[in-house]
Amino acid sequence: MTTYENIQKPGMDAKLNKVKKFFAMLLLYLFLIVLCALFFFPVYHAFVLSTVDNKANYSGTPPLFFSDHLPLNLNLLSNAGYFYRSIFNSSIIAVLATATQVFFCTMGGFAFAKYEFKGKKLIFALVLATLMIPRLLFIIPLYKIMVWFRWIDTYLPMFIPDMANAFGIYLMSQYIKKLVPNALIDAGRMDGLTGFGTLMKVVFPVAAPGIAVLGTIVFFASWNNFQLAFVMLTHREMFTIPISLFTLYGQVLNTSVKTLAIVISQAPLMFVFLVFSRQIIKNMVAGSIKG
Repeated sequence: MTTYENIQKPGMDAKLNKVKKFFAMLLLYLFLIVLCALFFFPVYHAFVLSTVDNKANYSGTPPLFFSDHLPLNLNLLSNAGYFYRSIFNSSIIAVLATATQVFFCTMGGFAFAKYEFKGKKLIFALVLATLMIPRLLFIIPLYKIMVWFRWIDTYLPMFIPDMANAFGIYLMSQYIKKLVPNALIDAGRMDGLTGFGTLMKVVFPVAAPGIAVLGTIVFFASWNNFQLAFVMLTHREMFTIPISLFTLYGQVLNTSVKTLAIVISQAPLMFVFLVFSRQIIKNMVAGSIKG
């Protein structure tokens, strides 16, 4: 015999499960909010320190809110040397390095992934073998070559030697091999596309997430390249951001100005990551699906 309690129990269990799920999601979101706050607080605090006067940096309680000393700090930073020129130099070098490496590494990756030619495995192994050689060993021979080309104190030695590197070629070859179907390439050839036309009209659009990942890595590495810039660039007007920050800390400046310099130098990296974050996540999802 069916009773009132037996009829009511399934409905109560469903409501109880919904309440449990609601509180579980609430706790999860609260945990994620706290985690994000802990992660972004140092970034926020760096922005705050760049807007205060020097006395606030050494006060008993650290400043937590923005101040009105930002224009003064910007003026002091502009009088410190060629800092703003170094931002321009780093931007030009990073853009050129990203564009050239993405193009040539994608071209090389496409060749290794979709073409069959004599000695392919041996050449690919030799390309990967260069990853085992420390970059520091190339500095002196590279410097002599750049002197012979008369490229010292120019943008050229900062991006031309790495236009086609092993890491980028390997990354793009693996991405193209897994996610660019042969049928799509064959269809392009049937439509009369040449190898270069297939690369530009088929491979580049399909490989956009992988290109975004490679481009982001190259931009970050080029922007923060200290070793090569320290050797190849000697005139202050040609300094990049890492060299400029290095020389800036040798000058008599207050902590707020130095913090402002760091914040300004890292702002383009944050912008680039936010712009390409969707493509990076898309690449991660595609890789997890294709295996």
